[in-house]
Amino acid sequence: MKFPKPHTLKQIAEIINTKYIGLDDFPVLGMNEIHVVESGDIVFVDHPKYYDKALNSAATVVLINKEVECPKGISLENIARMNREYLSASLKG
Repeated sequence: MKFPKPHTLKQIAEIINTKYIGLDDFPVLGMNEIHVVESGDIVFVDHPKYYDKALNSAATVVLINKEVECPKGISLENIARMNREYLSASLKG
């Protein structure tokens, strides 16, 4: 799902009240499920079984509930709990 307008990493972090690693103005163009994520998308992962898949996906932003080393070209946000519906609803508002 592409957002109606691009958002920045800082904007998303403020909406979900979390810390992040990356540039404040890093563009986030949309969000998607792990198996269909594209460059510019944000992907959410909260289960160890899928950490590596998310970190090695085409996503340029990974929402993850564990502190991990930041792979080259990826921005990581460390969150406690969040789901795609919350993020989608928040960004539309």
